[in-house]
Amino acid sequence: MAEKKCRFAYCELLTSSQSANYSRDMNWDTIIDAAGGTSAVADALEQSLSTVSGWRSRGIPGPYWAGIVRLIARCGRRDITLDMLAKLAARKLEAGSVETRT
Repeated sequence: MAEKKCRFAYCELLTSSQSANYSRDMNWDTIIDAAGGTSAVADALEQSLSTVSGWRSRGIPGPYWAGIVRLIARCGRRDITLDMLAKLAARKLEAGSVETRT
């Protein structure tokens, strides 16, 4: 069986060492980019471009995390998980930079 290719050119699998560094440097921008970018995320989650663009700085609301992880998984990426998103949100919350609105 042929390996399924992602339709996004930048969906590359990371080695485990890259993955460890990548998760430490993860931010909401990199999450949205890994999911296909603002337009792909907006289409998949039925949100406006401006809403998803705002998530890059405010953070992705929890109810959308599962959809984001599914989009990223379609690209063959298994390194971005719900747990990772929760840790990212907790880091942002500790820094005082997370809004709770959706």
